[in-house]
Amino acid sequence: MSSVFKDIYNKELNLNFRNLNNKDSDAVEDSSLNVAGLPDDILDTLFKNLYNRFNPDDVPVYSKNEVKIIDEKIKRNRKEAKVLKQKLQELKSDIVNEVKDKAFALDISNSNALTKASNNIFGGNKKKITYEDYLALLEMKRQIIISESSEILSEE
Repeated sequence: MSSVFKDIYNKELNLNFRNLNNKDSDAVEDSSLNVAGLPDDILDTLFKNLYNRFNPDDVPVYSKNEVKIIDEKIKRNRKEAKVLKQKLQELKSDIVNEVKDKAFALDISNSNALTKASNNIFGGNKKKITYEDYLALLEMKRQIIISESSEILSEE
């Protein structure tokens, strides 16, 4: 009795080895994975295994099920981020309402530069910067940073 390898080498054993990998991967692809119903811990484990499987220098090729896992993870992270953002907004408004009742004010009557800048921004003849004015200035600063950064990005 000869070995299988010897039979294959001598072409006595006629087997078709073409597309062997494709048939196996098609069978795996046909079994659709329902990732929407998976608990968070299982999805996290699948995602970590998927993420850690590849070398960072390689360009990974994902199967349909792997893409579903990644998409579901992104959807859940976006939902969580939306909830956290809403909670932060509520906390911020609570802090603003709590601090607004207390009289925080900066006396700018002794500084000509601050008085001139305050009059340019708010108009009128301000002698004090209140907490609401301070919040308005912070929002203006944020808008300036956003507009400058978008201008820098659009120039390139």
